[in-house]
This record gives sequence, C-alpha cells and structure tokens, in this order.
Amino acid sequence: MKQALETRVPNVRVEGEHYEVTGAPAHIAALIGHLRLVCFAFLFAGDMIFNAIGGLHTMPVVVKDVYSWIADNKFQFGMIVWLVSTVVQASMLQSGAFEISVNGNLEYSKLERGAMPDW
Repeated sequence: MKQALETRVPNVRVEGEHYEVTGAPAHIAALIGHLRLVCFAFLFAGDMIFNAIGGLHTMPVVVKDVYSWIADNKFQFGMIVWLVSTVVQASMLQSGAFEISVNGNLEYSKLERGAMPDW
C-alpha cells in the first residue's frame, strides 16, 4: 500500500509503525509459547521429569502411551509442535492494523472498517 500510494502521490510521506496486539489474543499467544516450551521439555528431558514425579510406571495408561509415541517419534513430534505452535501464535498476533492520517487527523482505519481502503 505504501508503494502504491507513493507512486500515485509522490509528495506524500508514508510512515509505518508496529501495532501491538493486546487482550485475549495476546494472552493466548503467550500461553501457546509456554505450552511449546513444556512440549520441548518433555521431548528432551521427559525421562528426568517423570522420574522426579515418581516414574512413568505410576502414570495413567494414556500418559504412558502418549509419552511412548513421543519417545519413538522425537523428530516428528518436535516438528509438529514447532510448526503448529508457530503458525497459530503468529496468526494470533496479527492485527491487520492499517490507518491513514492526514495532518494528524485520522482519515481511515482498517481496525474500524475491517477492510483495506480502495482508491
């Protein structure tokens, strides 16, 4: 949009800045980041974690089965966790913010209208 605007109106100065996403999406993105760390902790140190809390043999069958799959498929599990968490986290942090101000007056806001401006 900047390039198109500067091409059509050469004496216009176009500036950009980051719009910080807040509220529930930011909290969910942070939670996803923490869950990713927990998954990687189990991937790399699962045996030590289970031994510290009484051993894998004391866990429910579903936990044993899931951890067995993780241990047998470390590369796949790591890639799935990394890819899915990164994509979901990035989508939660995209605001789509786009605003146009002229001489300090807000002329257009994508956040308010929900769409990009047209010519």
